[in-house]
Amino acid sequence: MVPMIEGCACVSNLVGAEWIRETNFWHAPRTTDELHEVRCCSDTEITGWKAPANACSVWGESDDTSEGWSCTSNALFSEAQDVCASVGARLCTRQELRDSCATATGCGHDRDMLWTSDEGVAGAVMWAFDLGVGTTSE
Repeated sequence: MVPMIEGCACVSNLVGAEWIRETNFWHAPRTTDELHEVRCCSDTEITGWKAPANACSVWGESDDTSEGWSCTSNALFSEAQDVCASVGARLCTRQELRDSCATATGCGHDRDMLWTSDEGVAGAVMWAFDLGVGTTSE
């Protein structure tokens, strides 16, 4: 499996990468040995997690101190998977993050690059949401 991440297309994140624009999202090759932030999603209700709304059909969260999970930053892909599994969840998909299923769940990750459970094609792919922050170029 080749992972992808989702997040903000902040100017600093665009430097040194061959970015391609797809509607309001950017993508570029990345690898599993990079460090990124973690948000988890669950197909079943977890008390205290952000409930499904609008296009979301999952519960989302950035930390769950009742389960011993605090904010997770600078994690390898395998560590991100383990964090979510440890609280009975999984990494969110790229679409779930696009649909804001785990937005505003804490840790300041709304503008960070987040690991997703999606597979890339022909190499790891980083997906970034363009929040209109700063200036980006095609």
